[in-house]
Parts: sequence; C-alpha cells; structure tokens
Amino acid sequence: MPYSGDPAKSDIDLLRFTVGDTDSTNELLTDTEYDYLIDSNGVAGDPVSIAPLVAESISAKLSPFVDYRIHGVSVSGGDLVKQYQRLSERLRGGLLGGTGADLPFAGGISVADKEAREANADNVGSQFSIGMHDLP
Repeated sequence: MPYSGDPAKSDIDLLRFTVGDTDSTNELLTDTEYDYLIDSNGVAGDPVSIAPLVAESISAKLSPFVDYRIHGVSVSGGDLVKQYQRLSERLRGGLLGGTGADLPFAGGISVADKEAREANADNVGSQFSIGMHDLP
C-alpha cells in the first residue's frame, strides 16, 4: 500500500484517509480495488462522493469475520463491520458537507416558509390555486 500520508496527493489517498484505511500493515482494500471503484463509478476528480461505497465495500470484505475468544484474547470482527456500516451511513448523511439531496423535502409547511417561497422570483409557481375551477 503506497499511502503517502498526503490526501491531496491522489484520489486513492484521499479515499483511504476519508475511510481510515491508512495502516500499511493492515490494508483493507488494495489500490487496484480503489481504482476499480473510482473508474466504475465515474468519479475521477471527485472521489469523496464514493466514500460511502468504499466504506460499504470494506464492511462487506470484513463480514466473514466473527467475534471469537481464544485463550483470553477476544477478537470482535462483527464490531468492525458495524463500525464501517455506520461510517457509510454517516458519509451518506452529509458528513462530507452533504446537500441533503437524498432526503425527502416538503416545502410550504410553515407560513414563513410558504411566503418566502412565493416571494422567490426563481421559484416555479403552483399550477393549482383557490378558485381555479370557478366559472368566469
């Protein structure tokens, strides 16, 4: 793993830094796997947008590992899987400056919000209004 410690150096280093895959003695995904994720998702120049997918890939790779205890030493592989699943959820939820584009939105719920939207000249007006079916 040629992690440089400088996330500005390459897309792969930026992704490794974002998901915490920076330990050269315990590489979670190979550079080839990172390249595949970047290339197959068309995100060259904006690799952070697939950070949730990278975290999910790491979670899937770790999923065969289970919790076990041998001679007083315990290993919690399941906890690590859960941590990467939570990381993926946080990254999708806007940790990276999210826009909330993946969340449903209902405007005009409050009077102030409705008035602000009506006053916005760039807002497309409603096609429905009170009295629209009244006879002329």
